[in-house]
Amino acid sequence: SGITTRHSHIFDRQPQIGRMLQRSFAGGRYMRTDKTMLLKDYEPAHHYLNVCVGTQESARNCGHCQKCIRTLVALDTLGMLDKFSSVFDLKDYYRHKFGYKCNLRYYYKTNAYIKDNVDFAKAHGKPFPPYIVAFIYMSFVRLGWQFKKISRYINKRKCQ
Repeated sequence: SGITTRHSHIFDRQPQIGRMLQRSFAGGRYMRTDKTMLLKDYEPAHHYLNVCVGTQESARNCGHCQKCIRTLVALDTLGMLDKFSSVFDLKDYYRHKFGYKCNLRYYYKTNAYIKDNVDFAKAHGKPFPPYIVAFIYMSFVRLGWQFKKISRYINKRKCQ
């Protein structure tokens, strides 16, 4: 039997533990949507699923990193979000859902993981914003970021 963990370096530093346990990394041949299909009805996943690559101290997923977003969109596509409310902040997801979908649609042609997510949703009859809507939305998002940077720069200059 093996153990799968994102903190596997701990076992490398503890020779006595490392000899007793064998690490295994599974699921590399599956896309995120395939993995989501496999675990959607698995009761322990409803309470312990952790896909997050963001740095955080709680057991909950951040809900904002690419892995969290792609998992949330896949669960939403399957109508299973409510079952995962203990590991994701669903209010936050619903608040940002349109923006997340625009982001995925915008980068559809540049990222195989995103393409898989969007195709999965479309195959299940779930709408995604058209590219032109995603482009406009993402343009405003980028302009907003630039505006914030410029505002901070101007405010810094005023204070000096």
